Amino acid sequence: MHALVEAAGRHSELPAWACLSDARRAHVGRVADLMGDWADMLALSESDRIRWRAAGLLHDVLKDAEPDDLKNLVTEDWPMPLIHAPAAAERLWREGIEDEELLMAVRYHSVGHPEFEALAEHLYLADYLESGRPFQSDERAVLRARMPDGRTDVLREVARRRITGRLEADEPVLPVSVEFWNRIIDS
Repeated sequence: MHALVEAAGRHSELPAWACLSDARRAHVGRVADLMGDWADMLALSESDRIRWRAAGLLHDVLKDAEPDDLKNLVTEDWPMPLIHAPAAAERLWREGIEDEELLMAVRYHSVGHPEFEALAEHLYLADYLESGRPFQSDERAVLRARMPDGRTDVLREVARRRITGRLEADEPVLPVSVEFWNRIIDS
């Protein structure tokens, strides 16, 4: 396991190059805690528990970086509010992390991906459901309480809300989000 993943997952340590506001640091801490709780409830191995917590802590590691710095890390065309995710995955890869499941989880945590496995699906959910989010707190608490056993239904509901939110805001819905939606409604 890469030292950066172990430090994040075991000790809640962010890398020195992390660019996060205090509020964002609190958010990633709550996401990491939720990921850790779910990993415990699922009785995952110790190494997977560390990886899941690390994914939660690292998913927004560049959220507050300068837009030009983010664009320099990403070769694909991503909308500005979402570019932090692929930029973070690229930076983690450049630091030597080769855990493809973790990198995919970070890269697509806010949009979903049809090839998501358990870690990535749970990160997608934890990012939306963590208790500090100010919107729809009662509804999100109900969904959070159904996890991790109700993952399939909760995933469908969260994806519906995320995609609908982008549509209602006249924001683009990435093709991978549509493919993700089609995969989860077919399962």
